[in-house]
Amino acid sequence: MRRTPEAAQLKVSDVVGLPPFLEAPWQLLTPTADLSAPVRWVHTIDDPRPAALLQGQEFVLSTLSRFTEERTDLVASLRTYLNDLDSVQTSALAVEILSDRHRLLQALRTVVEERLSETERCLPVILFTEQVRFVDITEHFHRFLVARHIAHESSADSYDPLLEASTHLIGDIAGGQLDSVEEAAQRSQMLGMAATAHYRSLLLRFRPTRTLAAAERSRAHEMVAQTVRAVSSRSQTRALAGESPFNDLGILLALPHGAGDSAESTFCTALRHATDAARAPDALPTFVIASGNPSSTILGAVAELESAHHVLSSLETVLPRSERFPGLSDAAADRGYWKASDLGALGLVARLNDPEAARWFVSAQLGRIRGPHAAELRSLIRALASPTGTKAELASQLGISRPTLYSRMRRLERLIGRKLDDDVLQALHLALLVEDLHC
Repeated sequence: MRRTPEAAQLKVSDVVGLPPFLEAPWQLLTPTADLSAPVRWVHTIDDPRPAALLQGQEFVLSTLSRFTEERTDLVASLRTYLNDLDSVQTSALAVEILSDRHRLLQALRTVVEERLSETERCLPVILFTEQVRFVDITEHFHRFLVARHIAHESSADSYDPLLEASTHLIGDIAGGQLDSVEEAAQRSQMLGMAATAHYRSLLLRFRPTRTLAAAERSRAHEMVAQTVRAVSSRSQTRALAGESPFNDLGILLALPHGAGDSAESTFCTALRHATDAARAPDALPTFVIASGNPSSTILGAVAELESAHHVLSSLETVLPRSERFPGLSDAAADRGYWKASDLGALGLVARLNDPEAARWFVSAQLGRIRGPHAAELRSLIRALASPTGTKAELASQLGISRPTLYSRMRRLERLIGRKLDDDVLQALHLALLVEDLHC
């Protein structure tokens, strides 16, 4: 992501002026620290080595939960922790340490005093000794960031605060820093998502004719994200677009309960038409979209981006050889996006060297075959894939009547949403074999 333009840049002093800081008592343990450092985002992290999760210029919030009272290395561990934050140019650290953690508090004061004796310009460290809702700080920061950007929207820089905020939300959930359904819902609502919805997960990957520079990819993501919001507004569909951990653009849709695949298809088709109409030569490459499974929470929707990523990874191998598979892309072209079921066995065959893909394939093909009839439907798939001749012989093999056989076949078709043609049956049977061997 690009840095925030100077006109819209927030500083540490802006963050500590937000309502959550005004409503709760806190202490600046580093009174000589520079509070004019720029802040790109507010990040809640409890990892004892946070540098790998940061990009620089973050205002870090933490309860230091890993630094427990019984540890004998608190001072040394806190030195390492603060040095780790320094290594990625963190803007500030705010910690919540309650009265029952007096050893940790004393260790932190000791380390901070050591750092102050070495230099006056050290990392600002803020102490809360009462409980504070970090999610409130994040929400207020987001509001302030967007308001500041709107106030300076005439800037020539193309920085997109909504894309930045959405990227951080996706990253926090995918990285495990945000695992509360309530907090994730609150943050997504700040970005325009519905409080309760039927979520769909889309992942968009560019297919450029040449390698894109990082700045070109970021700009292309911004253009598509802006188009997503425009299509969302016109279609009255709640949508959120942010960069995913896979360096693709994640798009989360919040659809009304009961909405079928047609709503997702309508959105993707409209998005493709809008980008085609706005596409400038060499500015926006062609792209392919894949979908994960439906989700009931924003946490689940972000997790399903990984399922969509697996589809796209298989397509990396399949699409360059698409002429060998006539008709393979017809359903995806009509729908506007790819699903795991479009690839069938190719989804796994394209990536046989990846055990994780094997688990994904089994889930994608057999995930809907659940409940009290799951065992008999699995037996049905195995029987249908066997060299048995007639339906009468098949029914006899299963120990059921022919009407019962046809009833089970219809039930299976309803569950998976597809006709039991040869390709579908082959994919289901292969999934059973993979399940037998690897799951």
